[in-house]
Amino acid sequence: MLHSDDAQTGPCPLHFLPERALLYAERITSLKKRQSSRVSSNRSLLPFTFAKATSPDQKHPERNEDYLLTDRESGLAVICDGVGCVSGASQAARIAARTVRIGWRHIITQRAATSSSSITPVLDLEGVLRQLLEEANQAVLALEKRMAKKQQEQSEKKGGAATTIALAIFYPHDNGYLMVHAHVGDSRIYLLRKNAALQRVTIDDGYFPWMMKKGEMSEQDARRIDQASSADQLSETDREHFEKRNGISQSLG
Repeated sequence: MLHSDDAQTGPCPLHFLPERALLYAERITSLKKRQSSRVSSNRSLLPFTFAKATSPDQKHPERNEDYLLTDRESGLAVICDGVGCVSGASQAARIAARTVRIGWRHIITQRAATSSSSITPVLDLEGVLRQLLEEANQAVLALEKRMAKKQQEQSEKKGGAATTIALAIFYPHDNGYLMVHAHVGDSRIYLLRKNAALQRVTIDDGYFPWMMKKGEMSEQDARRIDQASSADQLSETDREHFEKRNGISQSLG
């Protein structure tokens, strides 16, 4: 289950860190094995059914910067949430998701061409995810460059292009599947198993996790400030954090 927190992201997420997507590759190291139907001899992913839905933020119902993409044949699911305060948000989300699909299809096509149909190609899946994120990041940066050139020619300044991303790949393994995943930003991935509680498997690249990682805020304080219904309930210092709660520390682009 991929989730984009568009309703809580607000109209203009904040960016605090300069690092690019590739520098968050350590997030990719989590591999989740999912037991499923027995894989047929041609490694078809037909047992999977993908469902998707999205809705715009109530603050701008006429504009939806989410882009959802599923590819049943290759076992890929991607969700991108364009950063809401820049003019290229929706374009960035679309380009990032499509770039990932093109890259993943190219990888599995190459493996199939060099392998026997009865042998599953061995892939460095962590390396694959790093590659897909970097390719998506470069595609968004290229979009941003084109937009900047166009805006310069037209003497306009509307901002650049940026997006979050969360992707999951279901890859045939033994008698089941490996689910590998990666994300940048605050788009989330959840795992729901039969007769089990919903499990969140990603940690947001958001303001509060960033502050906690630096040791400048405790988890309890972050939860208390984040759950406040109004800034009036908080101290002056806490109100500063409250105003930044929707910021993201990382994005593509």
